[in-house]
Amino acid sequence: MYPDAPEVLSTLKDRNFKIAVVSSHPEKSLIKELRRYELTQYFDLVSGDPSPKNKRLKDVCNSLQVPRGESFFVEDTIYGLRSGKDAGIDCFGITTGYHSRERLEAEGTAIAVIGSLTELLNFF
Repeated sequence: MYPDAPEVLSTLKDRNFKIAVVSSHPEKSLIKELRRYELTQYFDLVSGDPSPKNKRLKDVCNSLQVPRGESFFVEDTIYGLRSGKDAGIDCFGITTGYHSRERLEAEGTAIAVIGSLTELLNFF
């Protein structure tokens, strides 16, 4: 878990953002982790499934009634950034995961590449 996650998620909820998890990890495992880190109250939807993220991102936006042009996606891989772009969703690359800052920036699809979740708050 990112150490700044509780504070950032709380701030986004206070700013009336709807928050979802879209991951390739099994949904049951994601929910278990959210409970373990006491983060479940921040999420409006959890989508854990190996199917293509671009479709699931569209589905999540539809389910939460958030236009894709008014949403954003935080991703730590170039593959996720590509999925977000394909779905028509603004993406932020985050360097605390699988791919380096250089690789995320080289992909050229992110609005910005950030080093922490806290940096997101500078954009909203």
